[in-house]
Amino acid sequence: MTKSHLLAVIGFCLLLAGCGTSDRRGVAISQEKQSNQGGKAANRDDLSSLMPKGELVEHPTYRQWKAFPEGTTVTRKTTTDSELTPGMTVTVLVTSLKQKTDDFLVLESQSTTTYADGRVNEHKPVESKIPRKIRLPEGMSAENWGKPQGTLVEEEVEAAGKKYRARKTESKGTTDAGDLYQTVWSSDEMPGGLVKSVSKVPAVKETTIIEITEVKVP
Repeated sequence: MTKSHLLAVIGFCLLLAGCGTSDRRGVAISQEKQSNQGGKAANRDDLSSLMPKGELVEHPTYRQWKAFPEGTTVTRKTTTDSELTPGMTVTVLVTSLKQKTDDFLVLESQSTTTYADGRVNEHKPVESKIPRKIRLPEGMSAENWGKPQGTLVEEEVEAAGKKYRARKTESKGTTDAGDLYQTVWSSDEMPGGLVKSVSKVPAVKETTIIEITEVKVP
């Protein structure tokens, strides 16, 4: 699997589960001098029209972690295997809730990838500050915000030795290698929301499984 393909699978999965969402709609505005008006700053009324106007809603990632105390840690293992190539790629991602307030939370993530040829790539921990509220994307209703898309059913699924009441979602997407068919299990009882994911790309006979291997709640 190419790096871009792996990222597409993981990103598609997190989108369905409603986790790992980040707010990129903020507009950085700088006051530029108007050359034909003696260097006056741009009209503030005009600049205000560039700011996001959507309703403030709760960030999906904040919602998926807010019920858990600081120090909660979840370990996810992503295994990618193709019948067309020998070996498999395994990525272990450890995410910890470092800080939680009424306005934001801070997550620390550290990943280690082991490739089929034995190479190991261990990344440094990265912190992400997640605001509690973000602007609703244009054209989306508050009722549908953060909800997974596709066929949805309720069922019980086991992860890290515990059973969770989960929402099972089946959907179809695309990658650079062809169509992607994915089943995702998500639950409010799991820190971060995602319980399990199984993705298949028939064109390259490839399967990617994301599973929870450990959950620590202080």
